[in-house]
Formats: sequence, C-alpha cells, structure tokens
Amino acid sequence: MPNDFRSRALAYGREGRVIVGLSATLPGERRPSLVAATVQGHQRLHRVAFYPTSGWVCDCIRLKPCPHIAAVALVTGQPHLAGRPEQQEAPATTGATTSTT
Repeated sequence: MPNDFRSRALAYGREGRVIVGLSATLPGERRPSLVAATVQGHQRLHRVAFYPTSGWVCDCIRLKPCPHIAAVALVTGQPHLAGRPEQQEAPATTGATTSTT
C-alpha cells in the first residue's frame, strides 16, 4: 500500500494513535462543532483541533489538511476529509469549429 495521505490517516486511527480529548456537538447537529485531539505521529505528538470559526488546525508543518487532521476527522465522524483527492479532468474538446458566415 502506498504511503500516501489517506493510508497514513487510516493507519493512525487503526493503530490507536488518535486521542480525542473533546468532541462537542451542538443540539440538532450531526457532526462535532468543536474538537480537540492529539495524534502520535512518527516522530512526535501533534495537536489537532476544529473550531467553528477557523476550521481544522494542526501544529505540524505539512500542508493542510494533513494526515493528522484526516485521522481525527475519521474518528469524529467526518470521513470525507480522508478521502482520496479526485483527479481534475481536462474539459473535452471535440475538434469541431463553428463558422459565422
């Protein structure tokens, strides 16, 4: 299995490296509106949080969203953040031309 974003996030969850300290959901909502967690990375412990005003944050140096955020999102019921990035498709060209004569 390639060592990519999704596989790392799944491994963190599967290996018990995600510890959620707080997950609060507003009445009537299905997903947490506030999350505070830690993820034991390969070299150090990372702090991950979700705030209603700023979204997901992680103290690692990777581009966001990172595998640490994706792992916490999986554990807290937001699996879409650990999905595989979809490839952008170029618009199809037919080769047809139009004439204004």
